[in-house]
Amino acid sequence: MHPSGTTRGGLMTKAPSDDHKRLLEAAFAFAETGDLAALDPTRLAQRANVTRAIAESCFGDRQELLIAVHREFQERLLARYSRQVGTGDPGMARLQQGICALLDYSLRHVSLRRQLLALAPYVPELSKQADSGRADFRFALSAELSALGIANRVDVARMLRALIEELADIEMEEGHPQADLRQGLWLFLEIHLKSQGQ
Repeated sequence: MHPSGTTRGGLMTKAPSDDHKRLLEAAFAFAETGDLAALDPTRLAQRANVTRAIAESCFGDRQELLIAVHREFQERLLARYSRQVGTGDPGMARLQQGICALLDYSLRHVSLRRQLLALAPYVPELSKQADSGRADFRFALSAELSALGIANRVDVARMLRALIEELADIEMEEGHPQADLRQGLWLFLEIHLKSQGQ
């Protein structure tokens, strides 16, 4: 392998971290138009323009690849939310921007999300990862709700997370943002803020 990023036989040979990122980007792109279940390390290597050996060193088999793609998707969703709530002063506007960023990213990758949901019953690890991702997002929501002064933030975060996931499912089927339903989320939050005397 050539860490400098030179080529061998027309194929890029970069450091493993770069290859891993390149392969995941190729998998995300493939999922937009292709069948993710049919993607294996060999086919992915061709799409990412890396050697088969590199792909197999990153993802040993199809299941390992699917798990990695699912994990990356969840991390990117949470990162979109965190990036928005990590700036500015705590408040409803910041929380709304974070939730919208997450929903918008999910909608931009609707084919990937739909396929991962469909594959979950056949790859148990995907369901476990999904539960872990829900817990991480619930914790992030709880922290922001705490900054808003909501005392029962844990319960509200649990309900809010479920509502957001349900809305993401609806937008996935409709293919575009549902402004009226998003407004319902803000109303849900406003009700809880008012109950705290905010």
